Amino acid sequence: MSRTFNGTNLVKINDGNLTLAEFDFDFSANKLNFTNLTFNKQINNVTGSIIFSGLKLPSGYTKTLYVDRLNPSLNGICIKDEDVLSINELSSSCTSSNEFKIECDGTLQNTYSCAYNSTINKYKIKGLKHSGIAQFDYIKPPEQSSGSSSSGSSGGGGGGGSELCTSKWKCGDWSGCVNGAFTRKCEDTNKCGFPTNWPKQSQSCTVNRQNSNKKSFIGNKNVGNAINAPENLNQSKLFGITGAAVKSVSANPYIGAFAVSITLLFILGFYFNKKYGLKMFK
Repeated sequence: MSRTFNGTNLVKINDGNLTLAEFDFDFSANKLNFTNLTFNKQINNVTGSIIFSGLKLPSGYTKTLYVDRLNPSLNGICIKDEDVLSINELSSSCTSSNEFKIECDGTLQNTYSCAYNSTINKYKIKGLKHSGIAQFDYIKPPEQSSGSSSSGSSGGGGGGGSELCTSKWKCGDWSGCVNGAFTRKCEDTNKCGFPTNWPKQSQSCTVNRQNSNKKSFIGNKNVGNAINAPENLNQSKLFGITGAAVKSVSANPYIGAFAVSITLLFILGFYFNKKYGLKMFK
């Protein structure tokens, strides 16, 4: 990078020997700044997605991105061509502002094109400015011919595609209060490309450490006196342990009877000594 770049050159961002992004850039008229560049791929192995933000291209320039084709049953993508920081900002139906549904058949649709490269098992998407991209179940309408642009600036080309996938969540148990939060892991058993109705996976909590020598127990976890527990955190174990402790003391009546007998003998002995002058306490 020590040499001076002049004129328009092709810039590529690679992951090993695989290209992640590429674009033309005029170095004579602009400065290329990677300071705020963010590039995130999918976090699971169900559907391919990518976020590319923080790199503003000059007017008239676009970029090309490559997205993993992890779900072979989906031959379309949803594009959100604006600054986004998370794939969760894409709507599940791909109909929000600046969102476009594209079938990956290599044709031009809404100024974008998407083609599948079987050699690298990736989609190559051209004509992007920002963008957030994820695999999506979509087939373009029959009247949308190759090289044409469909109407509308949002909604991604209108009808077509399949029904919306609704997530079905399966969550594990809440953890103890660690670093100021209860946490749990949740999985979408329907494995939707765009998960919906995300459940809470973290909840803030505090620990009372004023009585550092006193501890309460939730299940088998030894924690401080935790408060602000999640609503569905099972606290019955705590109550069961408290009840068991009380019962263990009160369940043996012989200890109380022995104590009462000793007290009565002492009172009677004192009474007889006072009245009849017995020497039993001298």
